[in-house]
Amino acid sequence: MKEVHHLSHKMELIFHIGSSKTGTTAIQNTLHQNRKLLREDFLILYPDMAKQSRFKPKKIRANHCHYFSNFFKSEQKNNTIRTFQEDISHLIEKSTKEGIKKIIFSCEWLFQEKDVPLFLSKALSAVNVDVRFILYLRRQDLWTESAWKQWGSKNPRFLTIQEYIDSSEADKLLDYKRYVDHWLTYFSKDQIDLHTFERSSIGDNVITHFLCQVPLTKSQIEHVKYPSLRKGNVGYSQDVILLLQQYKQTDIHDNTLHHLLNRALPETYLRSDPFRSYGLIDLKDREKIMARYREKNKAIARIFFEEDIQDREGLFLETLQNMNVQKGGFNSYKKPNGEKSAAEHQVDVRYRSDERPQMDERIYSKRRTDAERAIPILLELFIHQEKRIRRIESRYSKVFKALPLPGSLKSKLKRYLKSL
Repeated sequence: MKEVHHLSHKMELIFHIGSSKTGTTAIQNTLHQNRKLLREDFLILYPDMAKQSRFKPKKIRANHCHYFSNFFKSEQKNNTIRTFQEDISHLIEKSTKEGIKKIIFSCEWLFQEKDVPLFLSKALSAVNVDVRFILYLRRQDLWTESAWKQWGSKNPRFLTIQEYIDSSEADKLLDYKRYVDHWLTYFSKDQIDLHTFERSSIGDNVITHFLCQVPLTKSQIEHVKYPSLRKGNVGYSQDVILLLQQYKQTDIHDNTLHHLLNRALPETYLRSDPFRSYGLIDLKDREKIMARYREKNKAIARIFFEEDIQDREGLFLETLQNMNVQKGGFNSYKKPNGEKSAAEHQVDVRYRSDERPQMDERIYSKRRTDAERAIPILLELFIHQEKRIRRIESRYSKVFKALPLPGSLKSKLKRYLKSL
């Protein structure tokens, strides 16, 4: 990129603040994967805020959650505000010399962290920049299903999704109005670009929609490389979610198991449509969830969609009745030729009692219980294997870089090591 030293423009800071379960990982991976393109061709910086380097693409994290979490772990808030101001000032100074026009930060939990609005308000008051926030909100019943898949099903406190729905933990995250009010205490509504995470609002792809908000032009977006399905925080078929429910862990944010399933499962078990319901909650329960937040959602709509409030019943455009549900388990994910896999056949045998060999019900129940008890053990083995693969990859990464071998041969060696 040609450096421009004499541009006089006011830097714009864009904070992608979430919320969770709205395609944030996919957006972050896209920004991370296209850092060089954004910076050199579009004059947009997606900074690496690791201490090692802010501008060099080494040890880059895909998002800024780790960076921001350091501020909120500290009890010395005034010192952290000064540190953040120094970081931002340094970024702006260096970026301005390079002709950068926008700086983007992304962290999905910023919206629902109560100390963030005040912190940013104080820190940015001394910096001469334009500040904008991009926020997506997902319909509460659909958010619950996705959150159950990633966090709730792991939690030893919850045996069923119904228990998770009724918990204070879920309610704290689903009451969007409390967080909106807090942000509006320190920033104007004109600074917050709020969008509902639904196809009728943002289209088929949240990544494309986000890039349009930056904004990038259509021709610019055509040059952006989108990450593969497995790079994102993908969903699963119902049978995989049932498997996940069997495994509980203390740290619900440890995604080792998800990473393993993401890498190991055929794509027929992965879910590529982020707007589709998992079908884990029936219509009655969905109505109960949405009734709980109906008035608060309407209040948000009146603030941000005042001009077209007459054309919408509330915050979200799509109704429960028009919901696109992902149905079934294995039977909804046939192999291309229609032939069932061995696993699919076993599931059919298990649930079709009329074809089950005659045996004492207590014996059958005991065998089934024993098999279910074995699942966590198997998952422990899988997790151990995943960690082992990571250690192997880390151990040999320097060797691969140093070897004067063609890239194709290095790839074959890596695949071989992973197969060990």
